Amino acid sequence: SSNNTLRHIRSAKSKVDSNWTKFSERLRTAEKLLEKKRKESAKEPDRESLTDASVSSMESLDFETEAEHTAFRNTKSLTQELVNTERKYVEDLRDIITGYKEEFESQAKCPKHLKTNTSTIFGNIEDIYHFHNKIFLGELEKAVESNTIGSVFCNNIANFEMYATYCK
Repeated sequence: SSNNTLRHIRSAKSKVDSNWTKFSERLRTAEKLLEKKRKESAKEPDRESLTDASVSSMESLDFETEAEHTAFRNTKSLTQELVNTERKYVEDLRDIITGYKEEFESQAKCPKHLKTNTSTIFGNIEDIYHFHNKIFLGELEKAVESNTIGSVFCNNIANFEMYATYCK
């Protein structure tokens, strides 16, 4: 059971790493496009200046190629998918806590050896939930608007350390 869990975690980590790599490549493409459009905007005083606050209105920009426009739309779609996935993850954590952990702890019929190992079974899932629900999700939602998603991950590296405790 422990080996299966470990294999499952490693498999999930591998998938996350792969998806993160793909996402990072798409984000770099969009950042290059944004920088290019900012430089063009600075050269043309009559065009609206591109700032982080105007990123959401970028759909109206004139892209030189359909590939650039597609890359931008894909990046925008990926960032929204990332936020939606995070929301679902927060819901799933809440459901585990309220639907399983609290129920497990309240059961009088639960064998004593299991009840005394609640922290082994559920780890620090409540800390993880609190981080994702109260901190990370909100920062991620704000970052979509300001196009600073990468910084949210970088700024929360220490918080992700709590997964090391959970996986013990």
